[in-house]
Amino acid sequence: MENPREDKGHSRRAIVAMAVICMALLAGLVSTLAFYISTINELNFQVAKKDETISSLNSQLTEKDYAIYSLNSQISALQNTLASKDSQINWLNSTILSLYNCLYLNVSALLVNTSIDQDANSSTIIWNDVLPFAGYITVYVQSSSNTTYVKLSYTYHEVYYQNCITVGTNGAAAFPVLPALVKISVGNTDTISTVTTLIMAIYYY
Repeated sequence: MENPREDKGHSRRAIVAMAVICMALLAGLVSTLAFYISTINELNFQVAKKDETISSLNSQLTEKDYAIYSLNSQISALQNTLASKDSQINWLNSTILSLYNCLYLNVSALLVNTSIDQDANSSTIIWNDVLPFAGYITVYVQSSSNTTYVKLSYTYHEVYYQNCITVGTNGAAAFPVLPALVKISVGNTDTISTVTTLIMAIYYY
């Protein structure tokens, strides 16, 4: 038969052992919890640092984007300036070419292209207007009279110019001109017949 005192002793030892085990488990749990809390805090700190780094990088990226936008704006402005300069250069080249052509009398303009019927021994003014540049005029004539002539006159400052050239039934007359009011006449010295004349005058300057 078991001794009640021994049973009580065993129970006490078991309770003490269980208490020790529980305390050990609790201590381990507290230690583990403390470790995990420390780890979580460390991770949160690292996340905060990462967020700060990301924010800084985003700020730098924004600054870079603004710098790129500013540079693109400058490039666009420079391209517009370059296009404007190219346009000015083209205009100047065109002006130089125009002046070059004027200098070497490479430009021409049709002044008159007409047909007239004249009485015998009469003349007709075919041009009476200002010419802007120095050059020369050639008058081409086809006429029914061999007495047909072309007369040109103008005054430039103190210079008075007048010349009359007989062209007959088919001929041309050339005259030097200065920038002035120029008058051109076509006439004939016939004594009987009406004269039909085809006239073309070209101005070279």
